[in-house]
Parts: sequence; C-alpha cells; structure tokens
Amino acid sequence: MKLLNFFYSSNRRISLGLGIIKFLKTILSLFVVMLSAKFFGTSEERDAWILGGVIISVIIQVLFGPINETFRAKYVHLREEYSKEDLVKYTDALITLVLLVAVIFSFFLFFTPNIFAQAFAPGFSKEQQVVLLLMIKFLVPSLLIIEVTDIWSSMLNAYNSFYLPDIFSFFTILLNVVILIFLAPIIGIYSLVISSYISSILLLVIVYRQLYLKFAYRFKVLWPKWSLVKPFILFSVPFYINYIFSQTDIVIEKALSSKMSQGSISILDYAKKFSDLPINMLIGVITTVLTPVLALAYVKKEIVNMVDETQRYFRMISLVIIPLTAVFMILPHEIVTLVLLRGAFKAENVEPISSILRWYGLGIFITGIYIVYSQILIAQKKIHLLTYIIIGAYTLKIIFNVSLFRVFNLLTFPISWVTTQFIISSLMVYFGVVEQRQRLIKELILFYIILLLILGVNYSLYLSIQDYFSGTFGIIILVFLICISILIFEIILIFLFKIEERKFVSKLFLPNGKKN
Repeated sequence: MKLLNFFYSSNRRISLGLGIIKFLKTILSLFVVMLSAKFFGTSEERDAWILGGVIISVIIQVLFGPINETFRAKYVHLREEYSKEDLVKYTDALITLVLLVAVIFSFFLFFTPNIFAQAFAPGFSKEQQVVLLLMIKFLVPSLLIIEVTDIWSSMLNAYNSFYLPDIFSFFTILLNVVILIFLAPIIGIYSLVISSYISSILLLVIVYRQLYLKFAYRFKVLWPKWSLVKPFILFSVPFYINYIFSQTDIVIEKALSSKMSQGSISILDYAKKFSDLPINMLIGVITTVLTPVLALAYVKKEIVNMVDETQRYFRMISLVIIPLTAVFMILPHEIVTLVLLRGAFKAENVEPISSILRWYGLGIFITGIYIVYSQILIAQKKIHLLTYIIIGAYTLKIIFNVSLFRVFNLLTFPISWVTTQFIISSLMVYFGVVEQRQRLIKELILFYIILLLILGVNYSLYLSIQDYFSGTFGIIILVFLICISILIFEIILIFLFKIEERKFVSKLFLPNGKKN
C-alpha cells in the first residue's frame, strides 16, 4: 500500500510509475521484434504485414487521431463544466459516432482493398500485392477495436486511473509473445494476425470492465446529435489538417520504399522500431498525466504553475532519453547485431539498419521535446498555431522525400524525419508561452549541450576501445561499458550545470542524501 501511495503522491511520481510499466512493455515489445526477426526476417510476407498494419493505422489517425489526441484535455474541461450524467451522454454520443464511421470505412476497406494497396505499395509485384490484399482484409476489424479501446483508456486516465490500462496491456503483450512462439513455426506470418486480435480484444474487454467496476460506466448507443459531439469535434478540427499532412507523408514514405529492393520496408521498420518503442512510451506517459494537468492549470489561469510543470517534465524526460539517444547513435551496429541477428534475419541487413538507426536515435531526443511542448500548446488551446507549424514542417519533409529518395535511398526517411522534428520542436518552444520564452529556450539549449558533450566524450571512448572486443560476449561487454560511461558522465553534467534534478540524484547515490 505504501508503494502504491508513493506512485500516486505527485504527478511526476505517477509518471515515474507509468514509465516503469511502459518500460517493461517496451522490453516485451522488443522481444516481439526479436521473434519477428528470427521467424520472418525481411521477407515479403513481413513487408505485407507491416503495410497492412500501416494502412489500418493511417485510417485510424486520419479519421480519429485528432479526437484521440485532444480527448483527455477536452474531457477534463467538460468534467469541470457539466454533471457526471451529462458527461456520460457526451462520451457515449462520441463513441457511437466513432463506431458508425469505423463500420462504414471498414466495409469500404474490405471490399476495395486494391485502392489502398496501390496507394501504399505501387512498387510491389503481383505476387506481393496478393499477399498484401489478403493481409488488409484480415486486419479490417481491428480498426474498430483499436479506436474504441483508445477512447475508453483515455476515460480511465481522465479519472486518474493511470496504471490499469498499461498493466493490462503488459499482460496482453506477454500473451502475444507466447502465441508467437508457439504459432509462428506452424502458420508463419499469420500468427501475428491471430496474436494481435486476441490481445486487442482482451484489452478492450478489460478496459470496459474497469470503467464499469470503478465508475459504474455502461456504454449505451446514443444517437450522435451535433449538440453532444460538438465539443469534441470542434476542439479537434484544427488537428485534422495536421494529421492529413502527417499521414500523407507516411503514405508517400511507404510508396517510395516499396519501389526499392525487396525487404526495404522491413529494414526501415526494424530500425524505426528501436525509436518507436521509447517514443510511444514517452507519448503514453506525457499525454496520460501531463495533458490533463496542464489543461486544468490553464482553466484555473495558473500560467506560472503550468510552465513550471512543463519544465519539470521536460528535464525529467530529457535526462531519461539522452542516454538512450547516445546509445543508438554510438552503438547502432552492436545493438542491431545483438537484438536482430538470428534465425531468418540475414547478416547483410545489419549495416543498412544500423545506419538508419543512428538517425532515428537522434530523433528520439528531439521528438521528446516535441511531445512535451505540443501539450502546452494544446492546453492553451493554441491549436491553429500548432497546425501552421506542423503543416509547414511536413510540407518540407514531403518535398525532401520525393526529391531526394533516389540520392539517399532508405536514409532519406530518417534524415527528413529528424529535420522535421527539429523544426517543429524548436518552434513549439519559441511560441509555447511567450512571457516565459527566454527561460524555455535557455533550458532547451542547455540540454542540447549536454547531449553533444555526452556524444563527443563517449564516441571517442568507443573508437578507442572497440577493437578490443569481438564475438557476442565481447559486444555485450562493450555495450555495457559504454552505457555505464554515458550514465556516469550524465550524472557529472547534472551536478556541473546545477540542474534541479541533482537533488534527486543526491538522494540516490550520496550517503544520507547530502545536498550539493
């Protein structure tokens, strides 16, 4: 009970608890990636599985992404203004609308999958197209399941029930692993489809059951009158332009990569998985806890408190992800070798994935900045400003990809992604809270300096000792030594630059928590 109270005693401790759970989920998800590499390598079947999932994801993001992103903040606003009964009506009407739209698009996707297959994979051969069409049809029902689960999980989060969705999700991923181990050798790539459905349906049922047990919530189909869905729709409308641009970029990226050699989509996906796992962890922690807190602070006109809370999260997130960014930039070849090189995965794919991973590694830190400061704009209802920033950046990204993909090959996509994230995150910091601009920029520059110092010192160390380590055991020792060096140097810099979190570090490492 004391442990539970500790993880509920402050917003940052809630984030710490969520971070631990999401970290465990990330480890399990990484194991799923390892199993995929072992059983499927970079085969055309795995390319089809990836594209099928991307098609479902793009449709969800275009139709419902803005609602998902703004739901928690708007739900908190409405909770302050309306009774519980009225709030349930608003929510049920929105979910009914989501169900109607999802069913309509599911039918369209099921009966016309060739339209989407041609858009996402124009470079696929006829044989590859056949596999992709079948995969799309298999995955169509997941569109509805995923979206409803997202909204119900957001409802739990809005009532400060932060841990349950992720705890249950952890066990569904574990089930996913077990299913893959037993079914992949028998039915191949379709084991991914079966494990995905079992896990997602189970999570949907569990989340709904928790809403019922904790808050006596019972979903009722309620005709989505405009007066009921209007608050959610109008609040999210400006984001639709953002999502259309970002998802168009994904479609173009997949279409271009399908024109490259077989397995290119899987190579790009394996590299991106390493960055996606921690980024998704960050998104889950920040949007679950920080967004409602900032929204409530803004409603109460506590602007200074809102900025203070944002900066605490920025520092905490940065100190966590800077070491990870450094590891992926300094040791990409070693990481890929240890995690992926087994079974059906070919050694010739290690180098291209490593080169791509180095760029995606840099993007982890920059994306962390983007995630934190996008929430402060959302909380202040600066949706139009956010829209202009994202549209401009993604327009440049699309032009870069289309113009230069024949020059940089697969490296085109991570380079353009990192550049776009840098532009967006920098502008978000600049326009976040005008009266606190100097403070925000000063702290951002400080953490860029910390990242550069850590990279410079530890890459020099890596170059000086790498030749002494060979074989799997040697690589493990090398990775361990560099990771320890990165963490020690970061702690030194925390005290050198007198960062506020040094007090927490003192309590962890110094006798009796002496202050510095």
